[in-house]
Amino acid sequence: MISLTDTTHFAAYKKLSKLSVQELWKEFAELRTYPTISFARQSAAVFSSQIEGVEIDLNFYLNSRLTNAKGISAETRQTLEWVQALEETYLFAEGRVLNEKNFLKAHFMASKFMDNHRERGTYRRVPVVIGSRVRVVYRPLPPETVALTMERFWAEIKQLLKMDLPPDKAFYHASLVHLVFEKIHPFTDGNGRMGRLLEKWFLAQHCGRLAWKVASESYYEQHRSEYYANLQALGETHDKLDFAQALPFLQMLPKALAEETRELKR
Repeated sequence: MISLTDTTHFAAYKKLSKLSVQELWKEFAELRTYPTISFARQSAAVFSSQIEGVEIDLNFYLNSRLTNAKGISAETRQTLEWVQALEETYLFAEGRVLNEKNFLKAHFMASKFMDNHRERGTYRRVPVVIGSRVRVVYRPLPPETVALTMERFWAEIKQLLKMDLPPDKAFYHASLVHLVFEKIHPFTDGNGRMGRLLEKWFLAQHCGRLAWKVASESYYEQHRSEYYANLQALGETHDKLDFAQALPFLQMLPKALAEETRELKR
């Protein structure tokens, strides 16, 4: 597994990017009109949930908050509660330092949908595979190595958070943190939602509160096939991952920023 501090692919990352992340972030920061932080948070919760197959529309979710979800089925109400739990998790993260304790608390909050409550906010103790009945897409770390791997993971996060990273490196490492986390797959469920939250949380620690308004979850949902293909491109087992294939995934966050900037300038 590649180190989170690794910069082996940073030169290629910059070379392949059509737009400078430094310039993109400067342009984004100079915009006069942004969505409110609450709207950005609600959108993130809805679109991140949609990526996981939760069928809920952003407008429906926003309206349900205004009407207190009156006149809907018990199943729909439960879905709304799951998305609201993720929204509240984003709110929690916005006011907290990124560390393991807060992240596990965030998983507990976000994983209201999990049947086994003992698995909320704790690393998995069972083997898992990702895929379908037809094909296994990925085999993550075995459970006996998860705790030690996450110990190293958080030590590297701590090391990165002590650095003064310019925007291009902050975006690079935020995407790498997201990718490595997904490949570790430390929870029995909720890894996708938490990986996307983690990416933005890390970015906000370096670039400030404005990073929470980058609509990365919306971009990933709109490009869901590409998002999953880029995740899967590294290989099918944790011990044979090829991080030379990581560049398409690492470039998705800057693309999300570029698209958001274009939309807000219209």
